[in-house]
Amino acid sequence: MNLKNFFLAIFSMIFLNLGFLQAGNNPDSLETKNKSVCSDIFKTNAMQFQVMDIFSLSDFQGTLISYKYHLSNKSAVRIGLGFNMDNIDDTEKQINDSDPVSIYLNGNESYYNISFRAQYVYYFNPQNEIKFYSGAGPYVAYILSTNESTEEGFYSPNSEIQSRVRTYEQEIITYNLGLSGIYGLEWFFKENMSLTAEYGFLFYYSYEDMKMTNEIITEYSYYSNSHESNNTQNETSKGLSFRSEGVLFGLSVYF
Repeated sequence: MNLKNFFLAIFSMIFLNLGFLQAGNNPDSLETKNKSVCSDIFKTNAMQFQVMDIFSLSDFQGTLISYKYHLSNKSAVRIGLGFNMDNIDDTEKQINDSDPVSIYLNGNESYYNISFRAQYVYYFNPQNEIKFYSGAGPYVAYILSTNESTEEGFYSPNSEIQSRVRTYEQEIITYNLGLSGIYGLEWFFKENMSLTAEYGFLFYYSYEDMKMTNEIITEYSYYSNSHESNNTQNETSKGLSFRSEGVLFGLSVYF
């Protein structure tokens, strides 16, 4: 099966499931006709947070937003949008007793991660105090990682080498595309607040492109010319991955 057919199969299954689940929701829709769509059990909107420790909350499905919208008492749509960024600059100077007698190091590392996931969620027993639900939907992520460093070494006056500069650059770009799945339990301890315990998993196709350049320039004490060497490397990798996200404890606030 080629890549195109693989993703067509995944998203076809998602939309088929949506059709069956929505068809099963028709009685619920009739009951709530002329009323608010979720008036008797759920409010329409909810923000979700992950419970880390006592009095400590974190992101649930995304660092920017984790939002749920109820279509009815038995169905909802969840979306999570995440963005992470790290940038580290490092400068160091080394003094040695032997050559090279002094080394100056300058480096920069950066990391960017943008992700989106959504699930169509179905509640099997919304009338119960503890509600069991399950859902699935698309997952997309873009990850960029760069590493740049410069190492400049100076040698003693009696050395044949005067200085040597090494420059290293690496860039890794990763694309992930696939399916996000969840199932769990939800319990309302107040009318508009609930606690959830949820398992999650990701099944996706990953494509990674890596570029690396390593350059060394050597200056000699007794020669007017210098020596330069370059090494460039390009690598790509791709494949299917399955990743369990463990158990998440969450807090949902409805409004």
